[in-house]
Order: sequence, then structure tokens, then C-alpha cells
Amino acid sequence: MAIETNLNCTSRPSSCKSSSAIPGLRSLSTTRARNLKLYNIYYDTADLELHRLTMALRLRRAGNQFLQTLKGGGQVSAGCISAMSGKPPYFPSNLILNALKACGGELPHGVRNRLQPVFVTDFVRNVRLLKFEGAEIELAWTVA
Repeated sequence: MAIETNLNCTSRPSSCKSSSAIPGLRSLSTTRARNLKLYNIYYDTADLELHRLTMALRLRRAGNQFLQTLKGGGQVSAGCISAMSGKPPYFPSNLILNALKACGGELPHGVRNRLQPVFVTDFVRNVRLLKFEGAEIELAWTVA
């Protein structure tokens, strides 16, 4: 299971159209900036049990790749990502919950049979990988 730390910031849309506009960023970059179209379906119970437990279950389509992600755990986000292959009709309505255990994730008892889609997001994210003092950092933001 991977441990991931997220730092979320907000800025005016006019502040940055692309990571190329940030001074000094190129010297830290290990990749060129790229735009990813992301379509996500988030699942929870009708009474939002996962949300109350600070957990999130997501099925994401990024290009032709499908990812199922379970995150949770209070102040530290523990990411569990299992790659799924296939094309519709497997997406977007079917989760493969057995794949969660293979990567260390586990749903709370009694939640599995009560899961339903609760909301969808569809956006473009600008992404660039950076190296700084031994850390690998993904710089990403939504493109308006």
C-alpha cells in the first residue's frame, strides 16, 4: 500500500494557465507538463458512511486506463490503487472490490453491498513531475 500526502491549494484561474508559467519550475521538473482528461465516479452508501469515516472509493477513467482507488485514514491518506483493464461495458458501473484486498485496502464491515454512485467529476488536470531534495512530487491542478 502506498502512502501519499496531498497539499491542496486554491488560486485564481488567471494566476496560472499552465505549470510552464511558474518561474524556476523547469529546473525541478523530471517530465514535461501534460494535460489529462479524468472522469471519476465516487461511491458511498446512501447515508455516506465512507465519507463519515474519511474514506473515498473512486473509479477513474484516464484516457484508456481504468483505476479503482480506495483512500482513507484521517490525517494521512493511504492510497490503494489497482489497475483494471477493459473497456465498456465494464466502465463505469462495475467496481472490482476483490482487487482492494490485493493491494492492502479494506472496506468497513457491511458497506460492500450498500455501495452506490454518489457523484461524478469530469475535468482536465495539468500534471508535471518534480524532484526536490530526494522527494518525487506530482504538481497537478484543474485546468479551467
